[in-house]
Amino acid sequence: MAKKNVRDEPLKPQVSENEQMSDIVFILDKMELILQAVSKIGKDGKYSTVPADKEHSNSFLKIDRYANMFENFVKNFWSQLKDPTRFGILSVKADTLDSPEVKQAIEDLAAGKQTKAVEDFLKKYEIVPRDKENQSINHQNQEEMAKKTETSCAFFAFKNFLSLQNSMLFHNFAVQLYNMKRIFLWLSGAMLLLASCNQYNNVMKTADYDYKYEAAKEYFVKGQYSRSSVLLGELVTLMKGTSRGEECLYMLAMSEFCDGNFDVAHSYFKKYYQSYPKGVYVEYARFYAGRSLYESVPDTRLDQSSTMAAVKEFQDFLDYYPYTHLKDRTQEMIFALQDKMVEKEFEAAKLYYDLGSYMGNCSYGGSNYEACIVTARNALLDYPYASPERREEFSIMILRAKYQLAQQSVEEKRLERYRDTIDEYYGFMNEYPESKYLKDAQRIFAQSEKYVNKKS
Repeated sequence: MAKKNVRDEPLKPQVSENEQMSDIVFILDKMELILQAVSKIGKDGKYSTVPADKEHSNSFLKIDRYANMFENFVKNFWSQLKDPTRFGILSVKADTLDSPEVKQAIEDLAAGKQTKAVEDFLKKYEIVPRDKENQSINHQNQEEMAKKTETSCAFFAFKNFLSLQNSMLFHNFAVQLYNMKRIFLWLSGAMLLLASCNQYNNVMKTADYDYKYEAAKEYFVKGQYSRSSVLLGELVTLMKGTSRGEECLYMLAMSEFCDGNFDVAHSYFKKYYQSYPKGVYVEYARFYAGRSLYESVPDTRLDQSSTMAAVKEFQDFLDYYPYTHLKDRTQEMIFALQDKMVEKEFEAAKLYYDLGSYMGNCSYGGSNYEACIVTARNALLDYPYASPERREEFSIMILRAKYQLAQQSVEEKRLERYRDTIDEYYGFMNEYPESKYLKDAQRIFAQSEKYVNKKS
């Protein structure tokens, strides 16, 4: 089997004392989950990027986060974007790229995964635009007001406490005060939840489709995919044929994918690249169409038609985009899917072998050993890139099945089948001269040769 493409190792930059005060600037496309590192910033604020992998680590620009150039870059970056919610800037100290959490986050982003590591990575290193900072300040002010309200309640309760004379009453009041605090916090949380629900309900009811669309995009960026899916599902038909129709359909597919509805996501991705063959997102739509099937492939004990469909989807993707930057990831998944189908065939062949002389499933003639031989041999032909270990197991299974078939044959067929077993032994030894099944193969050969010599 050809060697699988292995994902690049997480970055391990050499850090000097001067570099310890420098940051690496990353730009994240939150819709496509593509992480790029800034390699150059011009005086006009324009920038160049390279993939965030080990191969391009020497091209990463190291910059003082507090320098004027960095500040100008951030301002220009947000001002140039048509859709600021889609992109994010991350500033990471050069000497932290080797930390386990950062490595894991970069690795997950390279695989197109939205994991807890990615979430923590964004929370810690993402630079928030000024308008969002203001929102954060407002949120902090609300929290401070809530704390002041809570303090006022506690002070009022304390004044009442001063009039209490009985120690038991004091105890009861302390419990009540504690419960009041718990109730207050619960009510605050409930009010925030209700406010969120009310906002979502208002969005659902509105006839302003532009507002509904912007709300759907916001829910998508926040990771609230079930809400964005509902809104976009309503809008996708209404916006068909408009300038937003293409983006709406693609974002709907991504929402379903991120929400784990892979079958639905596949149908939308397929609909996208069929409806917009030259669309902005067509490359990613074809990739994620295969990825959706990949994520939903069943256990090897079940039918593998969806596995074969995923392989075809990926192969079509590589035919359309042979030089895509997603090539290595795609080939990795193809290899994994092929291994899954090999396992399916191996389990089928092994089942036939284990059934042995049982005739309940041989209503159309033949035997389980013959079925085992045919299944194993077809697997070796159909999957030439199966692992050497698995190919060896198929080969020894064929040899064993031929031996068992010869033993259980009627007398007029036995000699011929023992000779066939001997021929299979020579083929096996030629390919696996140091096999771990050597003793078993030699035993089969000795018994078969003994019978042939006796009849000769």
